[in-house]
Amino acid sequence: MAPDTAGNLFVRLVFSSDRPERELRDGFAAIGTQWVSRCEIHSLTRRPRLLVLGSQQTHCAADLLDRWANGLLDVQIAAVVSNHSTLEPVAAAYGVPFTRLRIDATGPAEAEEELRRLVKEHSAELVVLARYMRILSPQLCAWLDGRDVPAINVHHSLLPSFVGARPYRQAATRGVKGVGATAHYVTAELDQGPIIAQQWRSASHLACPGEADLARLGRDAEVAVLAEAVRLHCQHRVLRAGDGTTVVLG
Repeated sequence: MAPDTAGNLFVRLVFSSDRPERELRDGFAAIGTQWVSRCEIHSLTRRPRLLVLGSQQTHCAADLLDRWANGLLDVQIAAVVSNHSTLEPVAAAYGVPFTRLRIDATGPAEAEEELRRLVKEHSAELVVLARYMRILSPQLCAWLDGRDVPAINVHHSLLPSFVGARPYRQAATRGVKGVGATAHYVTAELDQGPIIAQQWRSASHLACPGEADLARLGRDAEVAVLAEAVRLHCQHRVLRAGDGTTVVLG
C-alpha cells in the first residue's frame, strides 16, 4: 500500500494461528517497536461488544439490531441506551437490555456517569451513537479514549450549512438536490473526528425534492453508512493516524 500524504505506511495482514491472542500480541510487541511505530494484534474470531446509544429516531439503532440478529454484523450488541423511551420496545424485540437515561431529571453529568457505569458493566469495546442527540462532553470522550473504547457517530451532510431546527426544510427551500451522511470517530471537537465512511443519495433531477424526500434520502444514507462504519471498525480495517483514517478493504 502506498504511503498517505503524511508519509505513513499502513499494512494489514491476516493470518491463521493456534496461539492465544495475548501470546501473539506479546510476541509481536518487540518486533513492532523495532521496525514500526505501532503494531496491533486482533482476533477476527472474537466479536466486539457494542453499546448502542439512540434518542427518538429509531432508524439507525433498529437497523444495527436487525443486521446483528440476522448475522450481517459480526458483533455482540450488549445493550441499547437512550435518553428517551422510544427505543425500549425495539430493544425488547431483539432481546437486548435497555437503559433509559433520564437526563432532564438527573442532569447531564449524572447521565454521563451512568454511561460510564454501563460501558464498564457491559464490557463495551465500541460505543455507537445511532442518532443519539446529545453531545458527549470532552471529559467523557477522554475517559472512553483512555479505556480504548472508541465511539462512532453519524450525521447527515447538511451540516454545517443548515443548522438548527428542520434542516431538511431549509435544504429543500434552498433547492438542494441530494443528501449524504458521514460516520466518524467521536472526539472532543463536535463532528470533527476522523472519518470512517461516507455515502451520498441524489434526488431526481426531474423535480425539486421536498423536505420529506430529502429526509428519506438522509435516513437511508445514515443507516447504510453507520452500519458500514461499524463493520469496517469491527473488522479492524480502519487504521488511524492523527486526524485521519486509512480504510483497508483488501
